[in-house]
Amino acid sequence: MLLQDKGLSLILKKVENTWNLSLGYDDGPWDIRLAATYRDNYLDEVGSKPLNDRYTDDHMQLDLTAKNKVNDSLRLTFEAIKF
Repeated sequence: MLLQDKGLSLILKKVENTWNLSLGYDDGPWDIRLAATYRDNYLDEVGSKPLNDRYTDDHMQLDLTAKNKVNDSLRLTFEAIKF
């Protein structure tokens, strides 16, 4: 989102640093995935005064999925999201 104020342009929700990492293992009956995501804090909303500006904190998230194919009729799945 672009904000025009007294000739100054600010880009809201612009993140300086962000990264994603995914590791996986898939062999035989096992399928395992671990994903990590990180995002820096950023300016979310400009208030009428600088003290009223709203920022979103930096955030890191991990997700884990593990699947096991027991047989042709049964597959077990475990998911841990945002831990």
